[in-house]
Amino acid sequence: EIETVGGNLNITGKHTEETVEDQTHWIYRGIRKADFQLSFSLPEHAKVNNAKLEQGLLLVEIYQEIPESEKPKKIAIESKPKAIEHKS
Repeated sequence: EIETVGGNLNITGKHTEETVEDQTHWIYRGIRKADFQLSFSLPEHAKVNNAKLEQGLLLVEIYQEIPESEKPKKIAIESKPKAIEHKS
């Protein structure tokens, strides 16, 4: 389960028993299979776009959406043409 609450990204997972009969006898399996809960602080204006599980890894896509009112604006500098005086 993935949710965003008050600027935090919370990820919770529950281990379910595998029903596939595996004839392999393991001496050691490096990936722990247990319930977990993680929380990450998100920067201001961060949005979670999507999440997917690929080959046992959870991928969460996050992007930053800055409102137009907070984006930098370029301001043109006005200048008057210089007058050139000619002395004879």
